[in-house]
Amino acid sequence: MASIRLREINTLSEEYEFMEDLTKGLFFVVKRCSNKKTTKEFAAKIIHLTKLSAREFNRLQREVKICLKLNHPNIVRLHHTSNENGLCFLFFELVPGGDVFKVLVANDYYTEPEACFAIKQVLEAVQYFHNLNIIHRDLKPENLLTLTKSPDSIIKVSDFSLAVETDGNVFGNFGLVGTLAYMAPEIVKKEKYGKPVDIWCCGVILYLLLVGYPPFWEENKEQLINKIKIADFEFQLPEWNFISDAAKELIRMMLTIDPHKRVTSSAALNHKWIVNNANIVSNLSAPLTLYRLRNFNPKSKLMGAVFVWLFASICREFKQNEIQT
Repeated sequence: MASIRLREINTLSEEYEFMEDLTKGLFFVVKRCSNKKTTKEFAAKIIHLTKLSAREFNRLQREVKICLKLNHPNIVRLHHTSNENGLCFLFFELVPGGDVFKVLVANDYYTEPEACFAIKQVLEAVQYFHNLNIIHRDLKPENLLTLTKSPDSIIKVSDFSLAVETDGNVFGNFGLVGTLAYMAPEIVKKEKYGKPVDIWCCGVILYLLLVGYPPFWEENKEQLINKIKIADFEFQLPEWNFISDAAKELIRMMLTIDPHKRVTSSAALNHKWIVNNANIVSNLSAPLTLYRLRNFNPKSKLMGAVFVWLFASICREFKQNEIQT
């Protein structure tokens, strides 16, 4: 984990008050901070530039370039950057509500319309950055943040560290990145890919949001990859009896194997389940789904350990084949 000695920072310490750590990585730490003049708060991502490899430095430059282009209510905004004493400071919008699943399960009641409202906001963000020819490549629950702890809170997509720019709708050799449980078939098959990989992620997220477990899961890496390759998932009973047919139809459209036939973000936003959100009659089995969501933590327990092991294994396996971008 990164250790940042802010007493060595002179100029920025005069302008900002740096407070508690929000999260840490190998070469970075994210701290809550506030501007001493305006009292405006930020989430400051502080990176040790001297500890980055050439490849990691190029990825950081790409992340900053992309984030500075983004200005949308459903995307965490990068306000400004600064460098001092070998450290890079990225001042992001502070999003204090936590990730979307923690917020939803913290409430007493969980409805299908709330799930619809959540994924609609994600799709609006995806539509926006796809129109800018940007692919996120790592959409997952941990990267969906909320402003408040209310189910009707604004949701913001975060972490564009793996994002790339593409030439329109052209597919490219962008390499194997992401989180295995959310990877599209074309990625695990080492094929060229493009914007549709983000739609696949949205389909996995929506499935998980509705019933509390992912559509693709095997403790054996190869079996999991094979399931993803052929989109081998089911709407298991009894819980899916409580979900509308329209929701299931949209999930099928998102989890279509052929990326050229997969629904786009614009088409998904015009799907009847999204458009008629206010008229959805929720038959969702709230206690069952809330229990599963409360017990689904991809960073802990057995499932989290296996997720990490699987992703680390597949990255090692294909590392030599990853094409630099």
